[in-house]
Amino acid sequence: MSNALTPIVNGLFAYCRWFISAWVDLEEDKKVIKKKYDKVKENKELEEMKKEIQEYKNKLASLEMPKMLPYKYIWTNSKGTLRVCIGYDLYNDPVWIDFYKNNHLLIAGATGYGKTSIIRTILISLMLTYDKDHLKIILVDFKNTDLPPFEIYQQVNRECIFEEDRFNKMLDSLSKEGKERANKIREKGYFNIIDYNEAEADKIKPVIVVIDEVSQICDNTKLRDKLIKCMGLVRAYGIYFIVATQIPSKDTVGKIKSHTIHRIGLATADKVDSDMIIKNANLQDIKDKGRCKYDVDGKLILTQSFFTQMEDVKGYLKYLQK
Repeated sequence: MSNALTPIVNGLFAYCRWFISAWVDLEEDKKVIKKKYDKVKENKELEEMKKEIQEYKNKLASLEMPKMLPYKYIWTNSKGTLRVCIGYDLYNDPVWIDFYKNNHLLIAGATGYGKTSIIRTILISLMLTYDKDHLKIILVDFKNTDLPPFEIYQQVNRECIFEEDRFNKMLDSLSKEGKERANKIREKGYFNIIDYNEAEADKIKPVIVVIDEVSQICDNTKLRDKLIKCMGLVRAYGIYFIVATQIPSKDTVGKIKSHTIHRIGLATADKVDSDMIIKNANLQDIKDKGRCKYDVDGKLILTQSFFTQMEDVKGYLKYLQK
């Protein structure tokens, strides 16, 4: 190589080395800038998420349930169902009880907080939705106070039961009917009343048995054990019990609740009573009448139930008397 070309070649090599070094530095700068950008973006997204969470918390905190809800009939399609609305949840959505899906129901809480009102709500709603050809109701009230006024309506079977002897005979009759229904359903290749009624023209009428203040029955251990046995026998065949009490003791609801998939818990005196009804529901913190927690399908739904009075019963059911 001539001496004249040497400076040019050296210059080219120097330029190439500078260019490569600058390119490498530029790539490193790009990586640094990218990391900073990603960090800023991540922090921004986190801040936006925190903001959204706080807005949600504020919205949730601002939601207030009404202290009292006058009774309102919420229509439901009666075909293939046996359900009623008992009130509204925190988001103002109706809360439904479905006997076909969840079978027997337990209602418990301290006196004066809405147990009787919920029973009235359920009975009115059932009668408005299902006529006497599609539902039979049996009433048991050992206090002989709250349920007898419903005797006059078409779906109710005879007079309200308030004597141990009649209650004992009723359990025998229901157990027998449950076995007869089981044979009829199984002969057709089904396992429950829902599948049977959906496919067969000869429908089996569901039965709702309402027991107000079951503690008075549980004082008689033979009757209590007979009731529990009957509940276990008949639930798949369309005979469902609504069991209510203001004394949620171990002797009263300890065994009965093993047969109740869904439960309504109203205010209780303390956490012991609360846990006896629904574990860790903290029902002792409820202060408002009609406010309850509905335990169903693994969820605990805070509910304001309807305040249903006898005037509502008479008004809504005046055309359904026998």
